[in-house]
Amino acid sequence: ADRALQYYEYDYDYDYQQQQQQQQAVDLVVTIIVSVLQMVTAVIYWALYIRPTHTKYLPKDAVAPARLRGRWLYQWTDCFGELGTCCCFCWCPLAAVADLYYRSGWVHVAVKKETDAGGSCKGWEYFAGAGFLCFVNACTSGCCYPCIQSFLRNGFRNTTGSGASSPGEYVDARSRFQIPSSGCDTFCSDCCLWCWCPACAGTQEYRHVMHLLNHGFEQAQGVVSVVPAGPVVGAPVVMGQPVVVGQPVVVAATEGTGTGGATK
Repeated sequence: ADRALQYYEYDYDYDYQQQQQQQQAVDLVVTIIVSVLQMVTAVIYWALYIRPTHTKYLPKDAVAPARLRGRWLYQWTDCFGELGTCCCFCWCPLAAVADLYYRSGWVHVAVKKETDAGGSCKGWEYFAGAGFLCFVNACTSGCCYPCIQSFLRNGFRNTTGSGASSPGEYVDARSRFQIPSSGCDTFCSDCCLWCWCPACAGTQEYRHVMHLLNHGFEQAQGVVSVVPAGPVVGAPVVMGQPVVVGQPVVVAATEGTGTGGATK
């Protein structure tokens, strides 16, 4: 009886080990397939959306105009207001979040390089963001992902209530748009948002950044317009003279009036 029991236990342990090995093999295959699909999706996303507009991102010294400061322009519950973006964050999170890193200018700060208009791989910084996400998910099984996203949203000062806004030249979302934060409480709530509804959180931040890019932002040198150069309705223009966006426009003197002046 004892030998029969020992044989049964040995056989049970052997079967259990076999099942464990098979499960590990299946998990490895699934992980490889998912990783390959994500990378292929990221390359297609880059070719369709990043490369054609690779110069469209926020520089480190970009400042939101007054109309965009102090509040979220879009609430996290408005994710279906831009359904295409929400679907990208839901079904292609690696590609969409890397796009958010790119448009926010965070990857450019990380690699210490501004995007050049030349080169065969335009917008290659996008892949740096995708690689960072793969590294984080592989090393932490995705456990630290919501915390990292919340940190990018809040920054160091908004999380701890003291110190610099963000390490180095990186500018978090709340500091750029001057959105109030209650410190650790806000960090925890944003962390929960990225944990339980990452598509909503990503869509909210992405729409905010793209609104700023599409409608213009401010820099230390003045207002930067992202609208293609062209005549401005209502602005005085001297015939035969080029118009430079952001520079004074010279108004020629006409009969019956005083000398010409400069109008900004």
